[in-house]
Amino acid sequence: MDREILFLRHGKAARPDGVEDFDRPLKDKGHLQARKIGAWLITHDAIPDAILSSPARRAQETAEDVVEAFNGDRALIRTDPRLYFEARSKLMQALSEGGRTVKRLLVIGHNPWMEELVEDLASEPVPHPGGNWIMKTGTLMRFAVDDFKDGLNKGRGRLLNHVLPDDLPEPGAESLGK
Repeated sequence: MDREILFLRHGKAARPDGVEDFDRPLKDKGHLQARKIGAWLITHDAIPDAILSSPARRAQETAEDVVEAFNGDRALIRTDPRLYFEARSKLMQALSEGGRTVKRLLVIGHNPWMEELVEDLASEPVPHPGGNWIMKTGTLMRFAVDDFKDGLNKGRGRLLNHVLPDDLPEPGAESLGK
């Protein structure tokens, strides 16, 4: 397995009155979750070559915060409308297209499709550290895969990491002795 695909559920989002689901912003906690994941990517030598994000505001804000945390270029981020509550076949097509030329792809999206996808992709049962949820907001799952070009079929991924942002220190906290 020479490639990796990382799935990141967007950070904790607000539910302001009168704001459509698509336009929901991140809460402060969501921004912090994304920055923690970005810092984790640095410390685990897992910086993506490309990022494929849902166009929903909360997913894009998550992508921007992650990139900022690892001092990356926002040009890494590409949005795809199929990553906002689309059918599985369209998701597979988007992932296949998004990963043709990269070794490590970060996909930022939403439940329930994200959890369904990681459960199917995993070669072994995936733990549920968040109670009923595999991927609470801000959770990152990193898989080793053969490649992306023919889709991500059942059991083809080896889970490398299952990262819960609430278990991570705040970025920079380790240098402050926190």
